[in-house]
Amino acid sequence: MRPQLPTLRSPLTVMQLASEMGRLYDIEKLTFFRACECYEELEAAGKLDADALIFVNSIASVSLSNEDWASYCREAHSAILPKLVVEITEEEEMNERELERKRNVPGSPAVFALDDYGSGYSNGSSLLTIAPKYVKVDIAIIRGIDADADKQQFLKALIDYAHPRGVQVLAEGVETLSELRKVLEMGVDLLQGYCLAPRRQSRGPSTKRPPRSSPRWSARRPSGKKPGLKKKNRPLYWHCAGTEGDFLSIFTE
Repeated sequence: MRPQLPTLRSPLTVMQLASEMGRLYDIEKLTFFRACECYEELEAAGKLDADALIFVNSIASVSLSNEDWASYCREAHSAILPKLVVEITEEEEMNERELERKRNVPGSPAVFALDDYGSGYSNGSSLLTIAPKYVKVDIAIIRGIDADADKQQFLKALIDYAHPRGVQVLAEGVETLSELRKVLEMGVDLLQGYCLAPRRQSRGPSTKRPPRSSPRWSARRPSGKKPGLKKKNRPLYWHCAGTEGDFLSIFTE
C-alpha cells in the first residue's frame, strides 16, 4: 500500500488513520481485490510463470465477509485461488476468531505467511497461532546480522524450529553482501533485498542503502553458489506496485 498523496506517504499512517476511523475492513477488501486485478494483468501480459504464487497482505484483526469473499472467489477465478498466500501483517494485534475465518472460509487455500517476524506483534505466539508456511524475518533482525551474534542466534533458533516443520524462512531487507553471505550460510530458504536487485525504477546498481520508505524489493532463491551481482536469474519474490499501492507479492519456484 503506497499512498499517492503528497501529504500522506506512509502506509503505517494510512493504517493508523483507517483504524481510528473504523475503516480497516475497507483496506482489507481493497487489498484483496486490487491484488487479484494486478495478478490478472501481469498474467495476461505474460510476465508470470505458471507456478507463480500471489502473496496478499491481510490485516490480522480483520477478515472479509462471506458476501465479499464469495464475490472475490468469483472474480479471482479458480485458477488464482490455489496460488493465494495470505500474508498476515503486524499492524494490528492478532484476532484468533478472524484468523480462523480466513483459514476456514470456503475456497480458501489456508496457506499463510507471517510478515515482519521479530518486530511488533509478530512473535513466537503469532508463529504458533498462525502456523504459517512462510516466515519473513524483519529487516531489523537482518540488518547487520553478519556482525551481531545475538541476531544470528535469533535467526538460528527460528530456522531450527521452522525447517523440521516444513516452514520456509525468508530474510527481508538484505542490503549488503556481508548480510547476504551470512543468511545463506545460516540456511535461509528465501531472500528479499536491495542487495539482490535494485528497485524496478532504478537505472543500475547502487552502493547506497535505500530509504526505509522505498518500495519493497526483489529477491531470488539461494542457488548454492557464492552470492554475486548477476541479474540474470528470474525474480523469486517480488512486490507489484499497482495504482492503489504496493499490494502484490509474487513467488516462483
